[in-house]
Formats: sequence, structure tokens, C-alpha cells
Amino acid sequence: IKAGVAMDDAVPNPVQGTLLSVCRDALVGLEKQRPFATLDVLLKAMHKSCQSELAKTPDQLIVDGVKVLEKAGVVDSGAQGFAYLAEGMYLASIGELPNVEPRLFHTATLTTSDDSPPISVDHTVCDSKYRYCTEAVVMLKEGVTPNVVFDRVQKAASQEGIGDSSVFVKGFDMVK
Repeated sequence: IKAGVAMDDAVPNPVQGTLLSVCRDALVGLEKQRPFATLDVLLKAMHKSCQSELAKTPDQLIVDGVKVLEKAGVVDSGAQGFAYLAEGMYLASIGELPNVEPRLFHTATLTTSDDSPPISVDHTVCDSKYRYCTEAVVMLKEGVTPNVVFDRVQKAASQEGIGDSSVFVKGFDMVK
């Protein structure tokens, strides 16, 4: 729950009426309702808190003095996605997530465009000892290229024996 407040520190210029503020304020709202007897009670409260904060976004996101979401008649799409996520977690916790097979999150069958037999995939088995993901955004200084960042991260991970895979996305002045 405290992550909602800490999120502001991770973003250079947090803006009200966006995913960040909805997530933060919804989680701060949960803090005030503690303790929760069960997971489904917590998720129900989170779902309600997200819906409440999402409804505020049209009045909160102001660009050049204009309430841009209100003007467009919409809510923030990222915040809506977060609210859907909270709703899905709640519905799953009470067994009411529509159109979901019980083992959907554990197994899948992949079909190919040719006549090959379907491929069965089991997501419950993983050969990695690392069961989490860490993300970072590196703002590139003048003269530093994305390849320099890639090389240094890979070298440090190899020397320290941490992680077993890396994914990089480069932007104009940053690497994620």
C-alpha cells in the first residue's frame, strides 16, 4: 500500500488525473481502511477506491488551463486500465471473472498458421531462479550511447551473478 506514495518519487513530474495519481490516491485510500480480514475484502476495497479515483480524473488533468479529459468526455486511459486490473483481481478472488478457464493462467495452447500440431505451454514451470523483474530508466548524458548502457548493464550482471535475461528499449534520450 505504501508503494502508492513512493510512486511520486519515481517520476520526475507527477501529474494529477493520470494513472500515477489514481494509483497513488487509491492506495492511500486503502491505507485508511486497514486492516483487511481477507484478500478478497482488500481487493474489493481496492476496486472501489480505484473507481472513485478514476472518476475524478476529468477534473484533475489540466493542461494550459483546460480540463482536457473533461473536454473530451473521457477518463485517463492508463488509469482506466489500472482500474480494470483492480476489478479483474477482485473478480478473480471471488471466482467471478467472466470467460476464464480455471487453469488459464497456468497453461496455454498455441496454434500455428500452418498444419503443425498445437504447442502446449505450461507457465507453472520456470527454469529461472529469478521470479521477479526489475526495471530502470537511464537518462542518457551527452556522448553516452544506448550501446554503452547495454554493455555496462550486461557486464555488471555477469560479474555480480544477478539475473539471467535482459530486455532493453531505447528512446531518444533514454534507455529502459
